[in-house]
Amino acid sequence: MAALVVLGARLTRAGGRLRFLSVVVGCALAVALLTLAWELPEAMFPAGPDPLMVDPLRGPVATTLAVIAAPVVALILAVGRLSSEVRDRRLGALVLLGLGRRGVLLVAAVEILIPALLGSALGVGVFLLLRLVLTAVAAPVLAQPIAVGGSLAVVAAAVVALAAVLALAPVRRLRGLGAGVFEAVVLRPSLWRLTPLPIALGLLLAVYVTPPDHVSVRTAYALFGAAVAAAATVVLSVPLLTSQVARMLARGHATWVMLAGRSMETHGVAISRRVTALGVTTFIAFVAIGYLGLYESSGVRASYVHQVEEGPQEIWVSSPGEQPVPADLSERLAALPAVEGVIPRPTVSPASCAAGGGVCPRVFVGTCSQLALVAAVAGCADGRAAWITHADAPGDLFAHLWEVDAAHAPTRVGLSIGDTGESFSARVGSVLTQDVRATMDRWWHPERIDLFVPSSIARENGAPEPPSVNVIASAGGEVRGDVERLAEEYGMQVFAPAMPDYEQVVTMRVTVWTVVGASIAVALLVFVVASIDRARARRRGRARLVAVGIPARILRGSQALATAVPLATAIAMALGLGWAALTALLRLDTSQRAGLPVDGSALITVCVVITIGALTASLATLPLTRSRIRPEDLRHE
Repeated sequence: MAALVVLGARLTRAGGRLRFLSVVVGCALAVALLTLAWELPEAMFPAGPDPLMVDPLRGPVATTLAVIAAPVVALILAVGRLSSEVRDRRLGALVLLGLGRRGVLLVAAVEILIPALLGSALGVGVFLLLRLVLTAVAAPVLAQPIAVGGSLAVVAAAVVALAAVLALAPVRRLRGLGAGVFEAVVLRPSLWRLTPLPIALGLLLAVYVTPPDHVSVRTAYALFGAAVAAAATVVLSVPLLTSQVARMLARGHATWVMLAGRSMETHGVAISRRVTALGVTTFIAFVAIGYLGLYESSGVRASYVHQVEEGPQEIWVSSPGEQPVPADLSERLAALPAVEGVIPRPTVSPASCAAGGGVCPRVFVGTCSQLALVAAVAGCADGRAAWITHADAPGDLFAHLWEVDAAHAPTRVGLSIGDTGESFSARVGSVLTQDVRATMDRWWHPERIDLFVPSSIARENGAPEPPSVNVIASAGGEVRGDVERLAEEYGMQVFAPAMPDYEQVVTMRVTVWTVVGASIAVALLVFVVASIDRARARRRGRARLVAVGIPARILRGSQALATAVPLATAIAMALGLGWAALTALLRLDTSQRAGLPVDGSALITVCVVITIGALTASLATLPLTRSRIRPEDLRHE
């Protein structure tokens, strides 16, 4: 056995520096990225003793970080299969020399385990370094330090085991093979490669037809299964679809087109394997960007994002002891450059609400100019209370809320004054209509107002000065700082209601784009490494073409086309399945507006980066000039 271990070590050295360093770097990155994806949710949103008190953002963040596993597995697969043809020929030679199957497996295992173990050990160090960097850079986001525990050991062991399994899988095909390689054999991929496609579409259809009020844990499992099946479809179907295109290209009239078609026919699976990670990454990016759009644009969260980024925004200023807000403070707040107005928060409410009745209209106390800051209502008069109806409210914006009957609107309403127990009766002289669509142009999710009570009427009936005011200001953090500094002079408390939800949105944005960026980087690394390995393995084939006088531009064009076809196929499959997944997910969100919530410019940018990066790497790793062909390559031919 010792001799076989030594033989495996020699096989590691004979594999070359490219294979050795690629496996080491690939395993190191895998350990670091997977451990970070495991530990970050716990550091950002620690789980307390009560499971109901866990931050609701933990689930989406953990799920988003988990998808980094897909390109990482593709990276391990790619580095494990580098220079596989040379290695398999050497292992096949051992079979011909009479070495048993177990002996061959032991030699192959030692060959991959040496760099994999070294890479995992290096990955532990990389994780510790990234942990220090993130602790310093992302301190405001982290609720506690990133833990170093059993997860690091589990991930390191799993990466080594996965690298060994993926590298040893082809060894079972060595029995009975000779040492020769037949490059002209055309292998047609089987139709069985399309098996995951109906599974993915079937699960997505099941999710799509599920009513929103019947969503359960099974629905989540179906979505997860559909995502896995969709990723498997991208991986397995590309060689099959590429082979169909290659058959047409091989019959072309242009030399570079025929060369590309023939290359894809004879090496279709190997060429398609290079773009596997890029296709899966495109699917991940599509779904992640769509999920981010869905997260941002659902419910009141969209209104808060609109307030912070586009304006106007609300800033609440209140007295800690329920004392009235000083009048001079309100005047100074209104005089700030970016402030549009100051609205007193209501101190009166319908008596029916205080008594626990079912009729509970929402009251606005102020002036008509203050009402115009939050609602588009025509016909308002400062000396007259009025009911407000809502025209053209979209969807379920104001569903399940009380609505006044304009034809039988009460002409008098009882109002309670704060918590004093006192009340008064106000005459309501008219019915106004709020233009909800116009209001939504200013406020993405406007507040519901059913009854307008002039502040003069409220004061005449004993209503005290309000203990809090609502500052309406344009977007930006500078005005929030100005309001906070001014309020501190009076000992007031300041709260921007949009900021907690907006901070969650920012956290999701950082998480999603970090995952997308890391996935693209890993996928391009897989492609570059695989392209370098393929360029080296195809040196004899290029020598044959050079020997018969094929110009460099012909080789360059055929190489670009042979890369572009499977890449375009993978991206098309990923976009189609991503669209289907988002359509099914969108069906479950009743508050979402029409259309897929995908940032088109962001998605186009991702696809352009992937395409340009892949084509650039493909051309940069191909030795096209005659000087790159070694003399022994021509002698072999």
